[in-house]
Amino acid sequence: MTDYSLIQEIVSARVPIDDILEMKMLKGGVFNESYRLTLHSGKAVVLQISPELPDAISYELHLMEAESEVYRMGRMRGVPFPEVIAQGRLSESRARSYLLTSCLPGMSLSEAKRLNFRMSDALQSAGRSLRKLHSIEGESFGRVAALQEEGRAKRSGWAQVLLDELQEWRKRIYGTEIFSEEECESVEEIFLLHVPVLDEVKKPLLTHGDVWEGNLLVEGLRGDCRFSGWVDADHAMYGDPEFDFPAGRRFSTDFMNGYGALSDSESARIRRRLYRLFYAFRQSYILTIRMHDEAQSIPQRETVRRILRDGIDDA
Repeated sequence: MTDYSLIQEIVSARVPIDDILEMKMLKGGVFNESYRLTLHSGKAVVLQISPELPDAISYELHLMEAESEVYRMGRMRGVPFPEVIAQGRLSESRARSYLLTSCLPGMSLSEAKRLNFRMSDALQSAGRSLRKLHSIEGESFGRVAALQEEGRAKRSGWAQVLLDELQEWRKRIYGTEIFSEEECESVEEIFLLHVPVLDEVKKPLLTHGDVWEGNLLVEGLRGDCRFSGWVDADHAMYGDPEFDFPAGRRFSTDFMNGYGALSDSESARIRRRLYRLFYAFRQSYILTIRMHDEAQSIPQRETVRRILRDGIDDA
C-alpha cells in the first residue's frame, strides 16, 4: 500500500487548496492500487497508482498514460469516462505512475446486481456507449499503452500484434508449472494457423480491453438504475471491436440489444474463440503468479487445455 503522505502530496499539488478528508481503497483491480478520496471541499476524486511489476511486459509501464488518453478520446465521443485531473510518474520510481480523475457516481454493476435493481435501461445505455467507443479508429493496431511507449505508430497487422503479446506471456510462463512448453507451443501454433482469419480485421478500432461487470458503473435510484460510465481502460487496444467479446464471456440480452448484433460469419466466430484462448492463457499467468489466486486460475487453465484438446472450431 502506498504511503499516505505520498498520496496527500499528489492530490494537494493537483487539487489546490484542498486536503483529504477520507480515503477508501477500492477493490477489484489486478494491476493498480485505486483509492476513492473525499476532499474537505466535498469533492470526490479517484487516484490510481501503478505497481512495481518485476515481470512487466513493456507496455505495462505505460498503463496510466494509456488510460488517460482513452478517457480523453472517449469523452470527446460522448462515452462517459471519468475526467482526467492529472497524470504523471512518481518521482522515486520510473516504473510507477499515477492517474488522478473525477469520481463517477454510483457503483459497479456487480454490486448493483446484489441489490436487485431494475437495470434493463442502464444495460442498454452501456451497450450503446461501448459501440461509440468501438467507432474510434486509430492509426495502427496495438495496445494504446504500447503505442504510448513507442511514441510512434507501429504498422503490424492485427494477427502480429496478438502473436507478439502472446509470446511475451509465454516467456513469463516458461519455467512455471502453469503450462508445459508443449502446451505453450500448441497455443502459439493455433494463432499462427489462423493468421489469415485474424488479418481479415483491417481497421484498428478502439476496444476497452477489460469489459466486465466490475468496470461498468451504474447509479441506483428508487429501485432503478441508470448507466454512469466506464472505468479501468488501461489495457485498451486498437484492434477488432469483438476483442471485447471473447467467446464464452456472458453479456446480457439488454446489453447486446444496446450494442447491436455481433458478426455471425464463421471467421468472426473463430476470432472470438481465439480471443477466449488469448484471455485464458494470459489470465492463467496473472492469477497464478501475480495474484496468487489458484482457485480462479484453475478454470482459466482448464479453458486453455480444453481448446487445445478439442480445437478452436469446437471451443
